[in-house]
Amino acid sequence: MISAPWLFRIRGFRRFHGYELGPLIFVRKPLEEAPENLVVHELMHVWQHQHRPLRLWLSYLWQGYRANEHEIEAREAVRKTSG
Repeated sequence: MISAPWLFRIRGFRRFHGYELGPLIFVRKPLEEAPENLVVHELMHVWQHQHRPLRLWLSYLWQGYRANEHEIEAREAVRKTSG
């Protein structure tokens, strides 16, 4: 996991707090301030990328963001792990 506030100043990334790129997770905040639920969400995307990379990336073209099956799965992982 990499703290990269500069990345989230780039148009297109501004609305996110974390971003997965293959095995890497970029977060807006310093690592010690990254919320656990964000880490869980992005780790789910890492797993998805490892197991179905092409499907993951292409799904954003036909499903968009909010209704995307991979986003729903990542949000569900957060729900299941939240105490």
